[in-house]
Amino acid sequence: MKKITFINFTISVIIIFSVQAVQGEGQITAWVPCILRFENGLAEGGEPMGRWARRVAIGIPVLFLLIQAVQYGRDHDNPPVVREPPWADAETRALAKRACFDCHSNETVWPAYSNIAPISWLVRYDVTEGRGELNFSDWKGGARKKERPKEIRKEIDEGEMPPFLYTLAHPAARLGDEELGRLVEGLIVTASQGATVRR
Repeated sequence: MKKITFINFTISVIIIFSVQAVQGEGQITAWVPCILRFENGLAEGGEPMGRWARRVAIGIPVLFLLIQAVQYGRDHDNPPVVREPPWADAETRALAKRACFDCHSNETVWPAYSNIAPISWLVRYDVTEGRGELNFSDWKGGARKKERPKEIRKEIDEGEMPPFLYTLAHPAARLGDEELGRLVEGLIVTASQGATVRR
């Protein structure tokens, strides 16, 4: 089980970097990095490859193709916005939109790689979990633990949000220290107030 989890994680990171490398070009022109080439049973460096290594080299692409049949992660739903918090100011909302909304709102932007397993599983899981803990599109006015000022400060100050892997694929979510500080203070003020309805 641990080996499978590690393989899924590795493939996910490869996909993220591959897509990130071609973002802005309008189309994927090449896979980066490429799958290792095998010629006459030899590795690229000319060293004989063991049977185990050949099986892994063949098995991983086959596994990758097979898991595309799994439907989990393909449901990219964005429910209606029910209620947003009374934002401290426009900048706080703008910063939260950049760094938080994809997992913590009903306004998720589903990138192309969210259709490719196993990264699609991770994206779907993160969005489901994120919305369940803190949803800026369905604000409960502090009813959820993660909506409370103390919890918001803790999550951001400890570097847990936004997640590292997310910022790798979304450079715009990488906030500088000053921006992060303004986001924290703005969210503290926001969370300290009541809830507003936005339809």
